[in-house]
Amino acid sequence: MGISKETNKSLLFDAGSYFAHNEMELGHWRCEFSAVFRDKSYTEHYQQNYPPPEPVEEFDDRNRLYSLKGAIVYSAGHPQSSMRKTAYNNMLYLIEKYAPLNKVDKYDPNIDPSITGACIVPHLAEGFI
Repeated sequence: MGISKETNKSLLFDAGSYFAHNEMELGHWRCEFSAVFRDKSYTEHYQQNYPPPEPVEEFDDRNRLYSLKGAIVYSAGHPQSSMRKTAYNNMLYLIEKYAPLNKVDKYDPNIDPSITGACIVPHLAEGFI
């Protein structure tokens, strides 16, 4: 973080940045840990500045795919989290739609947070305040 000498405005440098499709950053918004950003108004506002590219009708599927990174990383640090089940369920959805296989579980919309609105409730580790 710093201050621009020219404008005197704050600057924030993201050391965790990487080159990816611009929609990749929206993947986190779908995850349970970003319940606030799952409100459709955020995505709609984003799309006013960055309209979805073709195929537009697959925007939600790309968002589901891009959410896997955040869900898997989060669940690696929180093994008891529902995020593992969410990531797996999202994979099943995409497999059923784009590469149907007979010997995998079926996607369950009843555990899809983008449908149910489920979110992670922050908790403190035992012994910490």
